[in-house]
Amino acid sequence: MLACVSFGCSAYWTDRANDAADVFTLTAEDGSGAKAQVGPLSFGLFASTNSTGLRGGVWGEQTPTGASDFSSRRDVTVGLFGLDAFESAHEIARLRGKDRSAENYLENLLVFWEARGPGGPAWPYYTQIEASVGVVRGVRVGFNPGELLDLFVGFLGLDLYGDDVGDRVLVNPNDEPVIDSPGDSEPSSHSPRAG
Repeated sequence: MLACVSFGCSAYWTDRANDAADVFTLTAEDGSGAKAQVGPLSFGLFASTNSTGLRGGVWGEQTPTGASDFSSRRDVTVGLFGLDAFESAHEIARLRGKDRSAENYLENLLVFWEARGPGGPAWPYYTQIEASVGVVRGVRVGFNPGELLDLFVGFLGLDLYGDDVGDRVLVNPNDEPVIDSPGDSEPSSHSPRAG
């Protein structure tokens, strides 16, 4: 711990705080119906577009500014089939790979689940447990044991879901986070340290 104080561990603790925020979901929704999800399997009759609260590891409005609600944040479930797309209004959630699109579909009489994020499979989606209910306005409550495991192994320096951005997240003069390549020996030109 003395080494952290002496040499700085702010990125480490920021990553642990982000991992802790990923464990739970609690949002107010514009939507109606009821839905339960355990891993990739969801069931219910539910439609939602807009949410505010804790989701994707960040707190606040979850619909990007300027985006139509339905194109950026939609959740439609009918029985076992549905589409659940999440695009956060927060840049840090996008940088950490929390945006994703998931669907349950039928092919050859089998139900399939697929969740894709910006860099490939959205693995945290497969460990999410949540329920949503509402009439015009509703609530979504969730817990993710996979994200809890990611938090615990993060204390050992491991990153199960690849969402620790650490000191690669810099703030440019416009206060927009950007990622510096981990292999760069020189700060990028948009970094405040560059110049």
